[in-house]
Amino acid sequence: MQILRTELFRYTQPNTLFLVSANGKLRKDMSLVMGRGAALQLTKKIPGFDKRVGLLLVEMDEVLINRIDQQKLNAVKQLGFDPDWYNVQQPVQMIVDYFRYFVLIAQRPLENRAGVGLFQVKKRWDEAALLDLIEKSAVHLSQYMTQNPHVNVRMNLPGVGNGRLKRDEVIPVLEKKLSQFDKLTICYR
Repeated sequence: MQILRTELFRYTQPNTLFLVSANGKLRKDMSLVMGRGAALQLTKKIPGFDKRVGLLLVEMDEVLINRIDQQKLNAVKQLGFDPDWYNVQQPVQMIVDYFRYFVLIAQRPLENRAGVGLFQVKKRWDEAALLDLIEKSAVHLSQYMTQNPHVNVRMNLPGVGNGRLKRDEVIPVLEKKLSQFDKLTICYR
């Protein structure tokens, strides 16, 4: 794991996954609140991304609450959403309020292209980031990176800035779960 003062969206390798810190709050139009920091940068680079991901989360929520309707699950997979990060055996709270931990939006890094994903740091946009939530997201990211060792991951320093945490609070949590991954770059300004 590297922590560098660098631009997050610098495209360095074709099989790169870009992650941005996220909350789990949807607007009335079902778009995910992505109004600050790296999340805002992503919506400027990919217009409509907030709406697309919000609709995917709502669709995934319906699938899980209905105990996995296989046809819907296949439709969601076709959109590039990876449902494996959810515990599909248990009913979940409404994703309209928050999602769980780490969400891989596009599996394009597995196709030797760039992809994007979300790394949850808080439940609502107006709350401070939660260290335990960052740790849970890091566990899921660790599982993903272990299963996909060829994928390079670039992410912003989660929970810092609008998340109201300090770097020296967040970095030890990340190091505990992610230090073994040399293809992970955590970017900050």
